[in-house]
Amino acid sequence: MSQSRERWLTEMTEILGVDPEDVLEVAAMFFDAIDERLGAMKQAYEEGDIQELTRLIHGLKGDAANIGFKETSSLARRLESQCRDGAVEDFAGQFEALQKAVAVQRHTIGLDDTEHGSSGGNAPL
Repeated sequence: MSQSRERWLTEMTEILGVDPEDVLEVAAMFFDAIDERLGAMKQAYEEGDIQELTRLIHGLKGDAANIGFKETSSLARRLESQCRDGAVEDFAGQFEALQKAVAVQRHTIGLDDTEHGSSGGNAPL
């Protein structure tokens, strides 16, 4: 078990008060839904539906924070703030950064195999 994975799993087990297997199950559920979530975000942006985009990003931000994916939550927080201000800057770049953060977090905790869904939110722009 990598040191980063072990640290994350220990931290989340303590915070959530559940067994490590339960933490990994919640993380797997997060990753199983990520491609659809990112695809819906991209679609909302392309359709100019900033209200829907804000709602989707808010959900991603909270879910990522709840499972300890700090980088994804932080990136989503920044994008959500821009949506609320009505001034989204470089959506493509921020979207790519979200995809990369998800892929890194999936790999770090060892859920990047085909057993747990797809490859980390690679919905192309």
